[in-house]
Amino acid sequence: MLEHIDLHNASLNSTIPLELGLCSNLTFLDFSINLLRGGLPRAALSGLKKMSQFGISNASLTGEIPWDAITTWTDLKSLQLQVNSLNGSISSEIGRLSNLTLLFLFINQLSGTIPKEIGNLTNLVQLDLSTNSFTGPIPPTIGNLKQLTLLNLFYNNLTGTLPVEIGDMASVQTIDINTNQLHGELPYL
Repeated sequence: MLEHIDLHNASLNSTIPLELGLCSNLTFLDFSINLLRGGLPRAALSGLKKMSQFGISNASLTGEIPWDAITTWTDLKSLQLQVNSLNGSISSEIGRLSNLTLLFLFINQLSGTIPKEIGNLTNLVQLDLSTNSFTGPIPPTIGNLKQLTLLNLFYNNLTGTLPVEIGDMASVQTIDINTNQLHGELPYL
């Protein structure tokens, strides 16, 4: 049974096949650095219940992220969809991905607010949502991410004050939130 597909930088120039969903034992998929057409097909992703590491970065993807399919991957540790043209928002259902350690969605066209449920991802080590169009405040629940070493939220349209709960992130080594519309005092770090 197929468990691992690595086709990164393979000069692919196609859509993601719906038949991918038949690979129900797949735990690792990397289609990064290709010229894929279209988006992430919900029908294909719904069948990948054992997925642990999923990466399709720098691959020309468009459309919305099918969170209803991805959030059923309870073993997911790494989600890398950076450097594409994905739009839409981050679903509150993201809080179901409790094993996630790495979430890279930077350099896309994502918008809306960062859901408070991001604070449920207590195993998260690296979070990069930079260079998108997120609005609203940084959710105070971000302070729940005690394992987080990297927090990148720069080049968005975030507003409000920095939540004091950022100071609760005991493991954080890098915080980059430049080029937003934040104001107020710097919390104790």
